[in-house]
Amino acid sequence: VFLPGTVTVLSALTNSVVKTIEVKTNPRFMAVDLTGRLHVVCTGNYGNIEGEIVVVNTAVDTVEQYIPIGGQPGDIAMTSNGVAYVTGGGWANEPGKLFRYNSATGEILNGSGNPIEVGTGAARIAINYDDEVFVACETSERVDKVVVDERVDSFQIGNSPRAILIYTR
Repeated sequence: VFLPGTVTVLSALTNSVVKTIEVKTNPRFMAVDLTGRLHVVCTGNYGNIEGEIVVVNTAVDTVEQYIPIGGQPGDIAMTSNGVAYVTGGGWANEPGKLFRYNSATGEILNGSGNPIEVGTGAARIAINYDDEVFVACETSERVDKVVVDERVDSFQIGNSPRAILIYTR
């Protein structure tokens, strides 16, 4: 059973709960945009309730916007110009999906109706300094590279990559 979820705001100074904010079904991943707002990825129930992004104004700890991204969204990362990329699984015989939206306006650029296709099992995501997107595709055992809205390369990794990090020396 997936119930409506919450985000809990904690004070590191007092070690106490400041506020509990109600969001949508099954909150799982979060990212902060260029203005300091929190984007909470709520996956839905993997059935009849599709995923949504809940945007929280962190200055007043209230929900400011709902973005109906659709599908069953997963991990989220932001580019330097405020475009949010969200993984979208693809766990059976369907390709993985990558959604994206403008984090400032909420405009969906690639949602469940027009996703960027990536490898099956698109689980985790990382973005480098050039705003190139890398998606760890667990089931297809590869990492896909996406530039803007197109998969431009794939790297066969093996062993079901589940985490990804970009480290620049």
